[in-house]
Order: sequence, then C-alpha cells, then structure tokens
Amino acid sequence: MTGATTTSISITYWMVLSPPCGYDPPLVVSLFASRENAIGWRDPVAEVVTGPERSGTVTIGGLTPGTDYWFRFGDTRGARIRT
Repeated sequence: MTGATTTSISITYWMVLSPPCGYDPPLVVSLFASRENAIGWRDPVAEVVTGPERSGTVTIGGLTPGTDYWFRFGDTRGARIRT
C-alpha cells in the first residue's frame, strides 16, 4: 500500500517475473473486509483492474472509514496470485 485516505487506498504494484513463472498485466486487485475472506478469496468489497504496464499504482475509492481491508492480486482470467 502506498497511500490512503479515509475513503480510498492506493496500491503500487510491479511484476518482476514473466510467464510461465509470473503473470502478465493487467491484474485484478481485490479488496476484502476480513482476513478470512481474503484468504478464501470470498466476497470482495471492491475490485480494480490495473493497466497494461508491468508496474503502476491503482486507487480504490468508496471505502468505509475505520474499516480494516485486505487485498489480493489475481489475473483477468481468474488465476489467483500467491501473495
């Protein structure tokens, strides 16, 4: 995480490895309201798709102040990236 306000979070990402060991952009950043949901990839409260670049920053808005959030990365085909 590289920045936050009371209602948004900014996440900077970069990909070092290319397939078959890594992933190609774009990626899906999923935000969860509990650690358990993040571990199980259940009920994301928000998702954003990155650009085509191998590095960048995405911002997710509309968050509830005072709430803890967890995020995970996946690809646009539904593969989940181990974080």
